[in-house]
Amino acid sequence: MGDPNMAPMTELARLNLRRHRQSLIDDLDVEFISDHLIEEFVLELDDVELIMSKATRRRKAVTFLNMITTKGQHAYNSTYAALKKMQPHLALFLEDAVTGQGHLVKGASLDGFTKAQADILLRKGGVPIPPSVFTPRPNHVVKIKEALMNLKDGPGWCVVHGMGGIGKSVIAAASVRDTEILSDVFPGGLFWLSVGNVDKAKLLSKVQNLCARLDEDVDRSPPHNLEEGKDRLRALFIDKHPRSLLILDDVWSTRVIHTFDVQARVMVTTRDRGVTDRVTGPVHRVQLEEGFSEEQALATLAAWTLQEVKTLPPEAKAIYEASKGSPLVISIIGALLADHPTRWKYYLDKLTRKRYASLKKVTAYEYGSVGEAMGMSLEQLPQELRDIYKSFAIFAEDVPIPASVLGVMHGEEQESIEDMMEEIINKSLAFQEWNTTYKCQMYTIHDLQLDFLTEQYKTDIQDMNKKLVDSFHSHCKSEYHTLPDDGYIHMYLAAHMAKAEEFAELTKILTSLRWITNQVALTGPANTLSDYVSYKNLLSSEVKDIVSQFQYFVSVNAHLLMQSPLPDVLQLALLQPDTTEVCQQSRRLVKAKQNGFYVEWCNKYLVRDSLLMTNTPHSGVTMCAQFNAAGDHVLSCGEDGYVKFWSSESGKQAFSIEAHNNWVNWCEISPDGQTMVTCSSSNVKLWRIPNGGYPLHQAMIRKIPGDWLRAIFSHDGTKIAMCSLDGLIEILDLTEDRRKMIRASDSVIRALCYTLDDRYIISCSDDTKVKVFDASSAMSDPVMSYTGHTTSVINASPSPDGQYVATTGGSDVHVWTIVDGALVGKCMSEANMVLCCEFCPKGDIIAGGLSSYEIVLWETRRYKPVAVFKGHTSWVMSVKFDVKGERLVSASDDETVRTWKVEYGHTDLNSVWKRDFTACFCDGDKRLKFVVAGDNKNRCLVTDGRNVDQTFVVSEESRRIRAFALTSDNTKVAYGSDGGVVKVANVETHVVERSLEAHTMDVRQCLFTREGDTLVTCSSDGLIKIWPEGGEVIECRGHTKAVTQCQLYQNDAKILSSSRDATLKIWELSTGHCLATIEAHSDWIFMCAISPDHSMVASVSVDKTAKVWDLQSHKLRKVLDNHIDSVRTCRFSPDSTLLATGDDSGIVRIWNISSGDEVGECHKHKSWVTDIKFSPDAKIVMTAGENVKWWQLDGTLLQTFHVRGTFIRQVQASPSFQTFVTIDSAGILYLMCRVKQNHQANGDARQIIYV
Repeated sequence: MGDPNMAPMTELARLNLRRHRQSLIDDLDVEFISDHLIEEFVLELDDVELIMSKATRRRKAVTFLNMITTKGQHAYNSTYAALKKMQPHLALFLEDAVTGQGHLVKGASLDGFTKAQADILLRKGGVPIPPSVFTPRPNHVVKIKEALMNLKDGPGWCVVHGMGGIGKSVIAAASVRDTEILSDVFPGGLFWLSVGNVDKAKLLSKVQNLCARLDEDVDRSPPHNLEEGKDRLRALFIDKHPRSLLILDDVWSTRVIHTFDVQARVMVTTRDRGVTDRVTGPVHRVQLEEGFSEEQALATLAAWTLQEVKTLPPEAKAIYEASKGSPLVISIIGALLADHPTRWKYYLDKLTRKRYASLKKVTAYEYGSVGEAMGMSLEQLPQELRDIYKSFAIFAEDVPIPASVLGVMHGEEQESIEDMMEEIINKSLAFQEWNTTYKCQMYTIHDLQLDFLTEQYKTDIQDMNKKLVDSFHSHCKSEYHTLPDDGYIHMYLAAHMAKAEEFAELTKILTSLRWITNQVALTGPANTLSDYVSYKNLLSSEVKDIVSQFQYFVSVNAHLLMQSPLPDVLQLALLQPDTTEVCQQSRRLVKAKQNGFYVEWCNKYLVRDSLLMTNTPHSGVTMCAQFNAAGDHVLSCGEDGYVKFWSSESGKQAFSIEAHNNWVNWCEISPDGQTMVTCSSSNVKLWRIPNGGYPLHQAMIRKIPGDWLRAIFSHDGTKIAMCSLDGLIEILDLTEDRRKMIRASDSVIRALCYTLDDRYIISCSDDTKVKVFDASSAMSDPVMSYTGHTTSVINASPSPDGQYVATTGGSDVHVWTIVDGALVGKCMSEANMVLCCEFCPKGDIIAGGLSSYEIVLWETRRYKPVAVFKGHTSWVMSVKFDVKGERLVSASDDETVRTWKVEYGHTDLNSVWKRDFTACFCDGDKRLKFVVAGDNKNRCLVTDGRNVDQTFVVSEESRRIRAFALTSDNTKVAYGSDGGVVKVANVETHVVERSLEAHTMDVRQCLFTREGDTLVTCSSDGLIKIWPEGGEVIECRGHTKAVTQCQLYQNDAKILSSSRDATLKIWELSTGHCLATIEAHSDWIFMCAISPDHSMVASVSVDKTAKVWDLQSHKLRKVLDNHIDSVRTCRFSPDSTLLATGDDSGIVRIWNISSGDEVGECHKHKSWVTDIKFSPDAKIVMTAGENVKWWQLDGTLLQTFHVRGTFIRQVQASPSFQTFVTIDSAGILYLMCRVKQNHQANGDARQIIYV
């Protein structure tokens, strides 16, 4: 005979490894068993090293299982032996295929107790035989066996408790079918007694029967009452059956347990974990919460219907999901299908419609129907508890319900509710978990129980919801915003109001800014928006428009309302149009506040806003976003490797897939909504999405390796076309599983698209060519090429009528005929690059996403722009219309996805402000007189502050205008350009009076002396120039790098300058002579500032320090070095006692100059700090970065004004510090006015004053 260790693995052993592979992977820890397997010569050191090199426990388990299946039966036996010692619950999966000497052991266990002997004990004890279709549940069995092992040394209790229909009896019977348990713990045998919900007479009958079984060799009369029976049972178990196990199946009451509390070893199956609370002896409880896994459920259905799992119809999985894995339901339906194998859809329909009464069949379970199992549990509850339990019918599935919510609803204290729920939990009707956040118990019930309650009490649902709403209304006196966070009510109150048809109360919270503030802070804006989407249409037409205003407000600010800490919702609401209830309510609430700092956007009426919603579904760049066919959801992908599907109205996520381990370049859903394709630089993946993604059941069904940039569906959904970095196009026919390869270019293929009839594929390449291929032909040559672009072509879109194609390359969109490639028009833009384009389904509009962060709509008759959408703060990577052409969705490098209403006729197309400007306020008053700034056409514009929609052009330059300065009388303005030209113009007449070829590089600053007769300019060319009116220019030479700033002081006799050469210099205005040089820093100086008392100068630098110098002696006074990044800006307080400095990490620090101590830290901006201003009383600091912020001196944030763009370069304030002006990176001018609460004489009435 050969070596038994070399015997091949048996088929049964291989089957076990395949059948239980997923369970083994889930729990197996190879490190626990590797030493044993090395000793048994199953694994070599090289094998172990390979296994341990894997990153995770699961991957180690997968590698081990793959390895062990290639070895013989000895490897299988050794693995079983190792698992039995280290992970016994896993050994159960392998037990029945263990062999001796290479052959299957018949009739004996490894412990030597024969299975024949065990079968005799089980039969004599009345243990039920396994049902005809038995599905092992080893995890539960192991837990029960562990509890039974605790009874080895003496009497005690093993209590198996769980809800009805979960399979307690079947699992309990399976647990004692173990030779080790029988021989080591219960060699005296087993005695199974089915109890049920019995009265006293029936219980006595069962006791008499049991006594007869235990005392079968003695002929004596049965006990006459329960007390006599209890005494006899005690004597029998102590004297005749000391090491036996009594199994009481399906116990309902403590009376039963009292009768059998006889110092024996007892196992109890029950719904009520509290039945053994007062027994003598130790109690070991095992709670059964989980039903069948999907694998177990499908195996059960396959066994009932006599087929393999892989041949089951799709309804099998749906039945598992609808049944929530209930063994009772699965078994009943399996038995019904055994009789009627064609009724899969019929029984699934009954289940999904909760028609439990019609699902009846005798099985191994104690109940013939689901309703019977659920109803019996409910009938055992006292009325008071039944009412509480019934109320779970109105709560959402799988949502924990706080005790506090039940307390409010039922008018009980939280502690009382917890006491009553304890009894319900003991009867396995609910589960509880202590929530450390909310400091209370949270309750859930099984999904099947919830379904039963919902169906049983469906006529009471509205009344129960009304009871909850009325209770909370009384509890908070209708001030819903005062409700504390309990983890539930802010998420679901609107739903209860809708179901109760309490529409007045629903309107109240949907139109309450204070409710919105709390709700978005606790649950996020997606939940708030979901309430609007779900319930707005239930309301009357009179209030629906107002509710829509609040929905729009939350929608467009959703990206801000996701931030932590939450922005001031009242401040955001003030930015809404004046006529909306949102803005008006905010004003009323601001008026009622005792304190606060609020700012109105006074010229907001000039900004035409088509934005519908902003969402941030991804972390990092969002590459692509597009509507599904229904238009109610958006599919998006990005840098984070995820693909997400979310509501286009609320942003609420339907599903999220980590599709790739790197950037997802593109994603699309098939026209029928059942399939999704995603692509990355490593592969294309095809995913199945049943029911359009509701609920989540995505499964990857195909993966195609390659360096892919885009993968798209044909319009009929039968093909996928992919383009790659190496110039290839591949077409996959999904119906015939055929692949076609096209060599489209020797360069990178950036994008491709199908024409609407799927006849042609159009490719865009880095070789500047656009090629048209016949999608059905086997030929790889293009039928036509368009060569009108001079740069890389990165996007294409066909017209709806199939005649034209729009392609992007460079700063324009070309529109040409698909027949012969004739150019018919160009859509021109001011941006460096149009990154994407899309024809509207109506054919009248082309949308383009620009590198200048805008979206432009061009009409297709003359290809002129008709609208510009502003809001993104970085490149727009994709634009897509919905099927009706009424909305547009855009994805951006700024991590946001925005949806827009497609509107035409915007008036701000030709005027996009640049961030450099100067402003004049009327004689120190709060009112703005005018603003002078440049625009995107390099024009100098003057805007009337009293009528800011009136703008006058002063001049147009060839280069961007950056530096502005006004004379002290505000009659003249000087401005410089990147080309070095400086001009002086009359503000009132808008006429240029002087034009100076001042510098050879960009002008950094212009400033006038107080008399206005001398102009000083500085530049990146390192020069400072002095321009006396009527005199010769004076040059100040000495800086070796760009001059960053100049300041006049000592009655304008001297100039202080800072430079990138790290020095400060002092110059004489009249001669241009350098009077002093201060070697101030070790790196660039960004700016310098002179204190109002002219005693000090501050300088800030890339070297992360701010320094204070004596202006007269030029000696260093203080080094302020707490900053962690480059210090970019600084400002002295009006009284010269404080200095504020801002760095590139976004932090502003406030210093006491005399001591050098930091007195406040303003934490923080999300960008560089670019400007700082003090209020006249030095109590408030205003800073600019990505937004405008106001702070108290101790660093407490007073308010944030959120601009549309990415950042701000400067903010100007009126002398009274009540009016503010800035321009953001999106080119929007903001005139901001502070709102104050003004108390009237009676001390109560208040009014809003814009000061």
